Amino acid sequence: MRVCPHRTETLGYHGEIVSEPEDLIRTITDEGVRDPRLLGTLRSVPWIGFVPANLAGQAYEDKPLPIPHRQVTTQPSLVAKMV
Repeated sequence: MRVCPHRTETLGYHGEIVSEPEDLIRTITDEGVRDPRLLGTLRSVPWIGFVPANLAGQAYEDKPLPIPHRQVTTQPSLVAKMV
């Protein structure tokens, strides 16, 4: 599990600092994913919409995040490698 090493800052739902979508794409590329079609698709995903508001600041980090019903999201770089 890795947190985006190229972190830049923006504000989330409640004014918290969040990483940028492009930070996540750089991390996924660093993990070996190079297909431009896949990277373009991943770039267009509104990841922040898949996590609870209290975790919006972590939406673009490359790590699993807890979601309702005792589940977690899949780490984005793992999703990219599986595709």
